[in-house]
Amino acid sequence: VIGGHVYRGPDAPEWQGLYLAADYCGRLFALDAEGAVRYSSLIPQRLSTFGEDADGHLFAADGITGEVYRIDMVGPPAEPGHFADAFDREDEDGWGWPDSGRPWSRVEGARSAFAVRASAGHMAPGDAPGVRSRMRALVAQLDTDVLVSWSWDGDPVTELETMARYVDGRSHYGVRLRRGDDGTCLLSLDDGLEAIVAWIDTGVDCVPGRRYWWRTRTVGSDPTTVTSRIWSEGMPEPDTWMLTATDQTPALQAKADVGLGARGPGAVSWHDVSITSPDQ
Repeated sequence: VIGGHVYRGPDAPEWQGLYLAADYCGRLFALDAEGAVRYSSLIPQRLSTFGEDADGHLFAADGITGEVYRIDMVGPPAEPGHFADAFDREDEDGWGWPDSGRPWSRVEGARSAFAVRASAGHMAPGDAPGVRSRMRALVAQLDTDVLVSWSWDGDPVTELETMARYVDGRSHYGVRLRRGDDGTCLLSLDDGLEAIVAWIDTGVDCVPGRRYWWRTRTVGSDPTTVTSRIWSEGMPEPDTWMLTATDQTPALQAKADVGLGARGPGAVSWHDVSITSPDQ
């Protein structure tokens, strides 16, 4: 990591107090005082040092070419806890950095099970039934609205999961999705160990190769309300929730992260991920 400066320039008040830094792999990012990543972007330069002028404008130098650039902020930084990824990059060694937020963290599954290509985050648990692959988005939030776009790679046999309040593999709100015997998508909910809601038929046809949207909200504490719904890409989002439940599991009533997972056999592609507060 190449250390930077706290921005105190005159042109972008919403960036005041954020610390800008970079790594030598071509990533520029901004952090707030709590350590939350408020901006992250790939750049063509390989920055080696930062500086500022008397007015607070920030500058950075390319360690290869020696060129010096002024850093001008365009648009506001992301809200704290916001996480977004459209997978517009190539990475055969994991999922790396999202468009906004801290790097993805692999928590279960072989490194070879994860790759980013063709505008998708691929997750391939393998052919053995029951083997899991999981990624963690480090957001540390209580209330979350998780919206993902996904499709099955090949036959729709892989079970998917969105995990809110993710503490670890045995402690989280796991909303699971699989294809039922009649070809429709089913949803269920558990706390990482025990079922909270058994499998519910959503009535949405699960078709190989088709993209779907999936929204899961987790709101409140003692009790927590978990809601979820899915729909085909190109169709309007439903007005009602397909799964709704309240729960008071003690370990899940505090801020935590969000996870995405898949259980083999088979593989899945995640095309878009957005994690925000429900009121944003």
